[in-house]
Amino acid sequence: MAPEIIDEAPLVIEDQTQQLKKISRTTQWRKMAKELRGEVAQVKKPRKEYSCNKCNQPMTSDGHTQFKGKRFCSATEGKSKEQWLAEMRIIEVKSCSDLPQFEGFPSHIFHSLSSSEKPFGMEEEVAQKFEQSSSALNFTDIF
Repeated sequence: MAPEIIDEAPLVIEDQTQQLKKISRTTQWRKMAKELRGEVAQVKKPRKEYSCNKCNQPMTSDGHTQFKGKRFCSATEGKSKEQWLAEMRIIEVKSCSDLPQFEGFPSHIFHSLSSSEKPFGMEEEVAQKFEQSSSALNFTDIF
C-alpha cells in the first residue's frame, strides 16, 4: 500500500480588488456623474459604406482598391488588382525620377558663412568638393 500524500501548501486567497483593472479617480467620478444625470454612453455611428460608380459593389469588396486617390475596379478594367497596383507603382517611380536631383551644398550659401559657421565642422578639402559640385549648377534660376 502506497503512503497517502498530503498537500501541506498554504491556501493563498487573493483579494479581488487587486485583480480588477485600476480606474483613475477622475474617470470613476465622471462615469458616476453621467449615471446620476441619466446620460448614456455615445453610440458610435456605423461607417459610411462607399460603393463603386462602375459596378455598384461596395468598395471594400474584392477587386477594388485605390492608390494615391486613384480608384480601381477590376470588373471594368479587365486586369487584376495586383497588376494595376504594380503599374501605378512603376508610374510613381518614373515620375519621381524625372525630378532634378541636387547634390552638394549651394556655393553662394556656403561662401556667405564664416569659417566658424561652416556646416557640420567641414574641413577645407570637403568644402572644396562642395564648391566644385555646386558650381556647375545655377541655383539662382531655381529660387
